[in-house]
Parts: sequence; C-alpha cells; structure tokens
Amino acid sequence: MELTAELAREAGSLRIHYTLENRTADELYLTARTKLDGQDLRRPYTVFRAADSAIVLSYVMCPPPPRVEIYAPHMASSVKVAAHATYRDIAEVKIPIEEMHPYSAPAYPRDLVTVEVSKLVFLTEYVMGKDTKFVRALEDPKGFYRAGGSPQPRLELHFELDAPIAILKRTGVFYRCYPAMA
Repeated sequence: MELTAELAREAGSLRIHYTLENRTADELYLTARTKLDGQDLRRPYTVFRAADSAIVLSYVMCPPPPRVEIYAPHMASSVKVAAHATYRDIAEVKIPIEEMHPYSAPAYPRDLVTVEVSKLVFLTEYVMGKDTKFVRALEDPKGFYRAGGSPQPRLELHFELDAPIAILKRTGVFYRCYPAMA
C-alpha cells in the first residue's frame, strides 16, 4: 500500500492530487469523500491542530465529541480499489481554509481568528475487502460505497508548505477531533 500526493494552489484553493497504489492481492475500500449536511463531498474535513501548528485535511471518520450521543455516526464514502490497482483523485479546499467536520455547526461563526500555517497533514483510511463487515453501493455519487469493517488502517502524509496558508480558526467550543499521531 502506498499513498503519494502533490499539492497545488490554484485561484483561491488548495488541491491535493493523491494516488493510492494497492499492492496487495485483495481489493480495498478507500475513504475518499466526506459527508456534511447529508451530502457526499470531495472536500475533506478540516481542523487546525495547535500542537504542531498544522491544518489537517482528512477523510478519516471523525469520532463524535465527548458527551455527545448519536444514533449513527456520519459515514464518509469509499471507493473500491481492486487488487494491484491504482486510484487517483483530488481533494480540494478553498483558501482561507474554514474548519469543518460533521459535528461542527454548519453556519460558520463570525468570531474567528485567522492563523497562518506552514504545515499540512493529509489523512485517509481504508478497509481491506476481506475485513469488511458490510458494503453497500451508493446511487450518488456513482462508483462509491458505504463500507465498514475492522481494522481500518490510516494513511498519513505530512507537507511543509512553501508559503503559509490562512486558516479561519473557530473560537469557543469546537471539537478538534484529529490529535497529533505518532
């Protein structure tokens, strides 16, 4: 399994052109979309991480905040990558980057702080076909699935940016669900 990516800034946005090479003899389901307000989006979840002054762009399932009970967690969409196949896609966010995940308020607050970061972390996860507990094809977006199982290994890439990027950091109570990972 190998995840590679290149960053590109284009007219007020940041794009991550990423490639996953499945070098195994089993198919896998790679998380490649997020779910916000009932819609599957190419936009990853975004959270400022103060510990290393980085912006995290993530397709990894965000756990519910402490003391919040939910009926069912938000499930991001996955794409099936056949054995020994390669998958390419683009993750894109607007600059300045707004913090957003499925448990944040949809309306962006007015009381925010602009911070600049020079580090970016890109996260995604997958489940091997043999480890799936359920797989359901989606009507929209076509070619995507709801897939779950265990384990769900994470893939993590770190980037040092050539110029800082502005983040519109939420203030007050905001659950930052992606702590630094070793």
